[in-house]
Amino acid sequence: MIGASTGILFLDYFVRPFFKFGMKFPIVGMLILLIWYGIVAYFVIKSGFFSDSGDQRSY
Repeated sequence: MIGASTGILFLDYFVRPFFKFGMKFPIVGMLILLIWYGIVAYFVIKSGFFSDSGDQRSY
């Protein structure tokens, strides 16, 4: 339990300034979130539909 509470304390310590900034400028937080989701979606689609080799066949 000590490890979990320490992790939660560090998370609170490091994330709280970003939440304060996000409350002042919510559109910036939304844009960062959309960019992050776009990057994740790019890698998911790339790994799911394109092979790593040079042989790219369309089905």
